[in-house]
Amino acid sequence: MLKLITNCFVFVIAEPYLVLINFCIFKQQLSGNVLLSGVGYNMKKRKFMKKIYFDDISNLKRRNWEKDIILLLGLALIILGTFTDFLSEDWNKWIKASGYLLFSIYFLRKVFQKNYVQWDKIGMTVRINNYFREIRINFNEINYYEFINDKLKIFQSNKTIELDLNDVLKSDRERLIQIIMDNTVANNS
Repeated sequence: MLKLITNCFVFVIAEPYLVLINFCIFKQQLSGNVLLSGVGYNMKKRKFMKKIYFDDISNLKRRNWEKDIILLLGLALIILGTFTDFLSEDWNKWIKASGYLLFSIYFLRKVFQKNYVQWDKIGMTVRINNYFREIRINFNEINYYEFINDKLKIFQSNKTIELDLNDVLKSDRERLIQIIMDNTVANNS
């Protein structure tokens, strides 16, 4: 049975800022999950599902123009602050400092996100539900993996890694499993 709720305003505390969402909900009573404009909400637990931020560092063909603009702008500000004489020294210091700040934000972006996956062809770094604990997984050491009851178990030759994906969006879970499946040596042979 579906219920339609229209013209609702909800304040959502999303990482890392407060968002106002105007939405229409189609609530399915059997599963208890709702999709709010791309943000998942678990009705049974009264919690918002968390998004995983993915970063493929091995794919040079598909460039992210936003990252390129941030790096080029930071580099331009550093060069402008260092080699120009038409502004005062105070302005040059502030311009150069803002360029270094842009570089710092770019390279520390994975530190600020709680759920983060960064991978290349050799392995991946996974941080789920934790700001400080990262798990490094080499794809050539994975024997097999299984996804049961919202837990992803990765069996390596010397250890077993268990990731709790209970509060993560379903699409992000599927993408994480697809990344592991595509890059595992056992599946590629």
